[in-house]
Amino acid sequence: MQNYKNNSSADGVRMFSIAPDFEEKYDKWDKKRSSFSFRIGRTSSVLEKLGVKKAYIYFDASKILKIQKKHPAMTDDVIKQVPYILEEPVLVMKSKTVSGRLTIFGEVYDKSGAPVLAVLELNPTKSGSLSFDHIKVASAYGKDVQLQKFIDKSDIIYKNKRRFNNWLDLKGLKLPLASLAESSIDTTISQDKADVNSNDMQNNKNNSSADGVRMFSIAPDFEE
Repeated sequence: MQNYKNNSSADGVRMFSIAPDFEEKYDKWDKKRSSFSFRIGRTSSVLEKLGVKKAYIYFDASKILKIQKKHPAMTDDVIKQVPYILEEPVLVMKSKTVSGRLTIFGEVYDKSGAPVLAVLELNPTKSGSLSFDHIKVASAYGKDVQLQKFIDKSDIIYKNKRRFNNWLDLKGLKLPLASLAESSIDTTISQDKADVNSNDMQNNKNNSSADGVRMFSIAPDFEE
């Protein structure tokens, strides 16, 4: 199994948790075969600090076809950016409808300009019984209708202070009153039959080298 590095390297080179071959494999896909999954990477350091298990993340080909049929603005170019939402989230929330899921916004937008909402299934199962040891993207689509109401009613467990306000301004939104406090947000994520404590990651220093330069866990050769 290929190992995607999830931390900064000793020489200060930026490392990422996105599978470096995802885009290449996606471009070769003829969209006729759908009974397989793309491995898009592994748990990013932000999600890991929120209590998400270290695991590979998959995106079912059949799910992608369903998404693109229902949401035409989710073009191939947009789908290929979904891993970046998971790598560098702006806002992470617990799903209000399905236990064990996270809803995540990043700085990725569909072709109509709507911010893409990625939904992670932390404990995917087969036939409702067998639990897998990986994570799946349950959905990803542009969310622009009643976006403020959606955020207001969501259980926010992480926001990137530096980028979040700009993200709100871009869409003409405002932060819910319940989330105005700058202190850590304590919550739990249902995963592996246990509750995992998680905290707001505004002051996370885990991805910094000794000289203070921020490091990432995305493969440096992905774009190349």
